[in-house]
Amino acid sequence: MTYLVVNLVKSDDDLSDNDEFVEITRNLDPKTKLFITKILEDLESVQAELATRADDIIEQEKMYIACKEAPVLERSEVDSLNTVLTEEQREHALTKKANIALNDKYCVLREKHNKLEKQYRLLSESNSQLSNTKSISNSSTSQKM
Repeated sequence: MTYLVVNLVKSDDDLSDNDEFVEITRNLDPKTKLFITKILEDLESVQAELATRADDIIEQEKMYIACKEAPVLERSEVDSLNTVLTEEQREHALTKKANIALNDKYCVLREKHNKLEKQYRLLSESNSQLSNTKSISNSSTSQKM
């Protein structure tokens, strides 16, 4: 019984409650005192369990609220990503059109370049033949003199 008295003493209010308990149980037999002590210990255990469960319920409520808000935040993020994706797709389409136009211009320029190279070769060959002809002609003229 002393254990219970020491165990129940926590504050001045508890002390007066403990004094009341001792006064009430003074005339009871030891089995009844033990039974009451056991019930009080069980009550204390249940109160501790309830406090723990109350904390768990508060945590679960916080998680529920967070889970409830998460889809809203995710929808907002998905909408934002869809907007960005649409813009990127538009930019990609514009870049693709510009690339096609540049490729077309490149093909035209390459064709013109090839024609100019061919003309240059022909001109160069004709100039070299003309030079050779002049050289031969000049050498024949110089030999006659």
